[in-house]
Parts: sequence; structure tokens; C-alpha cells
Amino acid sequence: MLYKLLSVLFCLNFLFSSIVFDTIWGECILTNNNSSITDSNLKKIINTNIIKLNKLHPQILESSFEIIVCTAANEEQLHIYNEHWHSSLGITYNKIDKIIVKDPAYAHINSKRFNQVVEHELNHLMINRLGVTQSIPRWFKEGYAMLVANEITLKHKIKVVRNARRGNLFKINELKNFSNLDNQEYLLAYAQSAVFVESLEQIYGAQIFSSIIESLKNNLEFDNAIYKTTSHNYEMIEELIISHIFTKYSWLKLIDFTDILFSLMPLLLVIGFILKSYKTKRIKEKWKIEEELEDLLQK
Repeated sequence: MLYKLLSVLFCLNFLFSSIVFDTIWGECILTNNNSSITDSNLKKIINTNIIKLNKLHPQILESSFEIIVCTAANEEQLHIYNEHWHSSLGITYNKIDKIIVKDPAYAHINSKRFNQVVEHELNHLMINRLGVTQSIPRWFKEGYAMLVANEITLKHKIKVVRNARRGNLFKINELKNFSNLDNQEYLLAYAQSAVFVESLEQIYGAQIFSSIIESLKNNLEFDNAIYKTTSHNYEMIEELIISHIFTKYSWLKLIDFTDILFSLMPLLLVIGFILKSYKTKRIKEKWKIEEELEDLLQK
């Protein structure tokens, strides 16, 4: 009973501590309880990113939405039922237009990274408003959000290339959702999504995303939308992407050589020590002989 009462009080506190402001996507209810970033800065970040995304894909449906900043103090009360939340920086709920992002201080990230997280989650909110979200695979949602928020790094590419060389990549149809993945599989799924979407842009051109999203707005399911845009089915698209990855990032095979070199480093150090010891011993023997000769000559 006490727990329920505390939960109700917490919710009421959220309600009264929230601020409401207008955006071009609708009314935003912002809850920011004692985080390391001010309400005014948050409003600026949210509006700036919505304007940017709206320029990419205008005429997104308007509706109210909620953004909550999660801190160490309020995380437990938010009841976030997501198995990968501990390794995530934000989450967007599909049916209720709600975003939860971790406070920068709590997540140990800088302001630039926090801005990327907000943009990433707002990208999900935008895609969720297209009306056919059930048909949009998770790899496209995550990869496109990462591409637009400029989150794709060399680390993602190295992970994908290494697993591609070992034949350990997910099939594209296996990435429709990320359920039942362990932590390492989850990280690979994200990296693969990022590199796959970036590869789509490099193979088909930047206009591919506008074309796909316009088709989705017209209630075309994702499989049909991407086929209409590329004239290729999933199997062909996957084949082209893998070929593109091996061609574009072939130089990353040197990373594995570096790893091998590092693994051999202890052995190389031992060999170096033995050679140096042997050389030192020879020098000492030479000096001893020279000293003995010098003693004989003096006698």
C-alpha cells in the first residue's frame, strides 16, 4: 500500500514538474527533474532537432508527445521494461509517443553525444508516425536514426567487417527485431544496422530514404517500399551490401593483423630480451679477453 502511494506521489510530482511547449510536431510535455541540463537547453535541443528532421521529411503527423530525462534518482520509478536499457542511452515507445533519455551526467556523456541521442530518439518518433511501423524492420529504424544523428563510427565498421570476414553477420531478415539477443549480439545488430543503412545510401544515393519514407507515408509496407525504390528484393540488396562492405572496407583487414601482432608481442619481447642478453654476454666476453691481453702485454 505504501509503495502504491509513493508511486502515485511520484507520478503527481512528474505531472506538476513537467513543462509544456509547442513544436511543429505537436505539443511536447517535458519532464526534467533535477538533471544536469536545464529546461531551456532541453527545449532548444528538442526544437532544433525536430526542425532538422522536418526539413528532411516534412508533413509529419502532429500530435502531443512526451520526453522524460532519466536520472539515477528517478530510474526505478520510471518502470522501464527493456532488457537492453542498461546499455542504451534512450528509448522511444511506439504506441504512446513517449521518449526517455538518460541524463548526460548519469550516462557519462558530453553535450554533443546527448544531442545525438535526442536526435536519434526523435527520428524514431518521426518514423513511428508514418502509420505502418509494424512493417518497418528494426535494422532500418536503428540504422537510419544513427545515420541522421551522425552516430556511425569506425568502431561500428570494424565490428561489422570482422564478423563479415568470419561469416558471423546476421541475415537481414534476422534483424526485423532485436528480441532475444544477448549483449554482444545486440551490439553487433546495432553496428550492422548502421553500416547496412549507410551502405544503402552509398549504393543507391541519398534520395533512397526520402523515396522509402514517401512510400511509407502512402501506406506501402516496407518490403514493397524498398523494392519500389531500388528495384531489388531483400536477397539482392543484402548481396550488394555485403559486396560493398568487403570492397569499401577491405583495408580494415589490417586491424586483424594488428591484433595478431599485439598477441605476439609478449613472445617478441622475450625473443628480444634473449637476443639482447646474448649480445651483452658476447660484449662482456670480448671485454674480458681484451683485458686479459692487456694484462699479458703489461707483464
